[in-house]
Amino acid sequence: MYAARARFPPRRPIGYGQQIRSGDFDWKLRWPYIISIIIAVMIIIFSFVIFGLEIASLAKGTEKAYGNTASTGAGIWCGFFIFVAGVLILIISKENFFI
Repeated sequence: MYAARARFPPRRPIGYGQQIRSGDFDWKLRWPYIISIIIAVMIIIFSFVIFGLEIASLAKGTEKAYGNTASTGAGIWCGFFIFVAGVLILIISKENFFI
C-alpha cells in the first residue's frame, strides 16, 4: 500500500505511434546484406544437396545387396528445414536491402 515509487526513468512508448530515431537505423546501414544473401543462397544449395544425397541413400538402401540396415529419411527433413531457413534469410535480407 505504501510502497516506494519506482526510481527508474519512464520507458519510451511502444506501438505504432512512436517515431524511430535515425540512430536506430545505424545497424541497418552497416549490416552486410550482400554477405547475408550469399550465405542464404549457399544454404539453399546445400539443402538441395542434403536432400538429394538422402534420396540416393534411400534408393541404395532398398537394394538387397546393400545390407540389412534401416533408413529413417532424416536427411529429407533436415534438408527441408535448412531450405526454409535459407529462404527466410534471403527474404529478410532482400527486404531490408531495399529500405
